[in-house]
Formats: sequence, structure tokens, C-alpha cells
Amino acid sequence: MRSDIRASFNGPTGVAGGVPLTFSLIVNNLACAPLPGVAVYAWHCDREGRYSLYTSGVTNQNYLRGIQVADSTGKVTFRSIFPGARLRPVGHQHEPGHPRHGHGLPRRPRRA
Repeated sequence: MRSDIRASFNGPTGVAGGVPLTFSLIVNNLACAPLPGVAVYAWHCDREGRYSLYTSGVTNQNYLRGIQVADSTGKVTFRSIFPGARLRPVGHQHEPGHPRHGHGLPRRPRRA
């Protein structure tokens, strides 16, 4: 579990540079009640629109990815950087990238 996702971990040593950003998410059920204990995997691209592990030039890094477990109010908080517009394969020279965004995937931890 890590709340500061700017640096790579488990071997790679890269750190994503950029404008600092702290963001929080609240996980609720369909009745808007908080879901404590839910693991949230968050990831986004760097300031240049590249995804660590997947985009050429940063496939050897794993920064801007992390997991937090929701507290009693369903909240998780990550320290990161402001993402750039995501790059995508270009079929035409003037085709724009995707707007800035992030990804989150909530999962209930497995019971032993």
C-alpha cells in the first residue's frame, strides 16, 4: 500500500516530475454509504502523457501507480503529479491526445 505514487518502487528508481497533486476518492455503495476496507488501485500518465510500464521511454518504470485501502469513511488519498494529456497511437499528424484523466479500480479484499 502506498499513498505517494510519484516514485517507482520494487527496483526501478524513476520519479515522475511535475506539478504536485494530492487527490482523494470516496468509495460508496449504490445507497451512498461508505465502503471501508475496499482496496483502490489508482494510476495515471505522467506530465508528458506516458504510462509507466506501457509507453516507450518509461517501460522500465512503475511510477504513478498505487493501492490504498479505504478508511472508515470510504476515503483514500494519493500524492502524485498533475497528469498530462494521454498520448495515443497517431493515425494522422494532427490527431489530438486524450484529455487529462486518471483511472481507479475498487476491489473488496479477499477474505481468508
